Amino acid sequence: MPRLGLVAATLALGCGIEPRVALDASPQDAADATIDATAVDTPPGTPAIATVAIVGQDDNQVRQGTGRVRIRITGSDLAAPLSVAVEGDAAAIISATDSEILADWTILHGATPGPRGVIVQTPGGLDSLLNAVSVTPITVGPLGADSTARGTTSTPFRTISAALRVAGPDDTVFVRDGQYGDLDVWPLYIGSRIHLQGESRAGVRIAASPTTEGIAVYEGAVVESFTVTGQTRCIVMNGATARNFSATDCAIGVVVQGLGGTVQDASIGATTIGIYGLLGTNGTDSTRLAVERVDVTRSSGTYDTWAGLRLQCSGGGPALISNVTITDTAPAAGLSAAVALSSDQGGAPVQLWNVTLLGSVNALRISGVPNVELRMSSSAMSIGGAAGIAGACIADERQSPAVGSAPLVHLGGVSVCGQVQTSGIVTGPAQSRPFYYIREAGSAIEF
Repeated sequence: MPRLGLVAATLALGCGIEPRVALDASPQDAADATIDATAVDTPPGTPAIATVAIVGQDDNQVRQGTGRVRIRITGSDLAAPLSVAVEGDAAAIISATDSEILADWTILHGATPGPRGVIVQTPGGLDSLLNAVSVTPITVGPLGADSTARGTTSTPFRTISAALRVAGPDDTVFVRDGQYGDLDVWPLYIGSRIHLQGESRAGVRIAASPTTEGIAVYEGAVVESFTVTGQTRCIVMNGATARNFSATDCAIGVVVQGLGGTVQDASIGATTIGIYGLLGTNGTDSTRLAVERVDVTRSSGTYDTWAGLRLQCSGGGPALISNVTITDTAPAAGLSAAVALSSDQGGAPVQLWNVTLLGSVNALRISGVPNVELRMSSSAMSIGGAAGIAGACIADERQSPAVGSAPLVHLGGVSVCGQVQTSGIVTGPAQSRPFYYIREAGSAIEF
């Protein structure tokens, strides 16, 4: 039985004994025994990553939404990789040798900014290199260059327009402090849940021709931390949010229409209309408006058309205006008002909470709005002319329905344009429903 010689040789090798071939073995059996005795399997080595580089770049930064890039991984024992990943994102392996792997990595829109590690797994184990590459917001800077930049923090774009051209859903466009507008294409359209983030409110200044509209924000986008000047309409919003900004020298500071929006922590000045809300103008009742912690100041403009806050309701709503101060520094007689509310089709409630109106001859002018609610504390809220409450005017321009309905109620000392009231809670023209109301709430008075 000649194969027994092979078995004996294998067992002898496992015991550290010099293998011997049986005398009755054939020449082929002897050759097989020699091969079996010398072919000892060497286990694969554990991979070791030395460097990671993005092919064609001088650094390892990529911006959100870059798409596919090729990465080169160098090291040892990298042959036959089972997988390559960049912080959980699988990379497609293109080629591999013992010392190098080439793989394609795709950076999607909305990718979380920050450093990423690279992980390689082979039959011999796995290895990783922390902070090997980095994803950055789409970045704009005054020293950038649209033609050669990649839009990363190390190679920023020069214009906001260039950044918006490559931005997609859930991306962040980060704008460094500087002056912008002279090279941009207007208006700036910001949608698809894009977040435009300025480095600072005072440092990022966006300016354009006085005849050009400014920033159009829609589809869940957010813009914040900047100053915009010089447009016909500084900001136009439709289902979006603008916060922590200043808007000056515009015909209209902010227009909110369509699906509405939220305006927060802002300063608006030198405008004909500070905030213009067009509620329900998209043919549905889906418009929502929230204005919170905003200061509006008039220092120029045609007085007969000026309004710190103008709401035109054709359905839609509700509108919540809270912690807002509206100041007229150049009061004069006319048709304007610090707050002007009008409606031709009714609409949902308009709520004014803790709103301070200063300096206007006409503090509040209302026409056709069926449901206005004022809530304020006596310590935090006032409606008044330049000298305080005295001289303020609240106008109700709706037609008075049948006698016996709920009365118009307001503070003593505030006039219903042409009807000066002197004290207490007073009644005005009869209304079909409460125009607004007042009640005691502890030491505070709520409207």
